[in-house]
Amino acid sequence: MRCGAGNRRDGLQCHEFGFVPYTGYEAPLPEVRHVEKLAVAVRGRIGDKIAIMTDFHGRPDSLEAAKVYIDAIAPIRPLFVEEAIQPGDAAAMADLARRVDCPLATGERLFTPREFADIAENGGSLHSA
Repeated sequence: MRCGAGNRRDGLQCHEFGFVPYTGYEAPLPEVRHVEKLAVAVRGRIGDKIAIMTDFHGRPDSLEAAKVYIDAIAPIRPLFVEEAIQPGDAAAMADLARRVDCPLATGERLFTPREFADIAENGGSLHSA
């Protein structure tokens, strides 16, 4: 289902954005509000017929910071949030997936069958990006 920024595939047009700054373990309110405002502006500009994918690039260092940013962009209904946290902690990704309303994606930086198995074993219904 993935399509690159501005590409068409199977009739679906989508764009990928990286709204989230390098944030560490916290999500400062001014930055969260800026991300929310930016996401809403992008959705307003491109409309509802184009899917928006977001890539956090693992920038939040905590589940709580990732959740705050995901909740901030949830109203624009992204197709998915990729690498909401750093890959490698399948249990944390599965926990985050249960706590947010946006689909999560991972896989771009997973390399071994064991890493993908960890996702599945932890109940991950995550999208592979």
